[in-house]
Amino acid sequence: MKPMFYKLPPEKQAAIIAAVTQEFALHHYDHASINQIIAAAAISKGGLFKYVESKQDLYLSVLEHHLRKLQELQILETDISEPDIFARIIFQARLSINYYRQYPKAYQMLANAFADTHSSVYDKANDLRNRIMLDNQSRLLQGIDWERYRLPREEILDLCQWLNDGFKERLRREKNLEQLVEALERMVDAVQVGVLRTGGSTSDKELT
Repeated sequence: MKPMFYKLPPEKQAAIIAAVTQEFALHHYDHASINQIIAAAAISKGGLFKYVESKQDLYLSVLEHHLRKLQELQILETDISEPDIFARIIFQARLSINYYRQYPKAYQMLANAFADTHSSVYDKANDLRNRIMLDNQSRLLQGIDWERYRLPREEILDLCQWLNDGFKERLRREKNLEQLVEALERMVDAVQVGVLRTGGSTSDKELT
């Protein structure tokens, strides 16, 4: 976004973000329509481009807005006294479901962004996500006891990314969200059999 966007009244900023979110929740990037966005935001095309450089700039700016909002929720709610990264995955899965229920259009825009690997803007979107994740990784991983695992830290993180990606892909399609979390718990238990140095599993713990 251009600096002028942030000088708009908050309600006008929110209207533009909502219109962009709705369009990119309904359509992948290459099929989304700027005309639909300006109609929903009640703004002219010339007016819109006073605040953004291009369709890509508009898309990436709003995508970043939602990514940071979700990331801040995860940071705020994560219990850093929990030393098991797999327990945190289950907890963050439940956070994702709550976010999906509260902001379904925002979540669908995020899901579309990373499902459409052939999009002309996919690489930039993925770079943006990775940068935001790296910015906050130390806060999200604070307090993890890496000594409890047989595998090196980086391999554990790769496993976690695989579990998270699979969960988020199924979240786009699954209607019974509680069953989805239960399936993730079973997968986590199966993974832990191979990586924990000691017995026990995440599902043995009481998760809230």
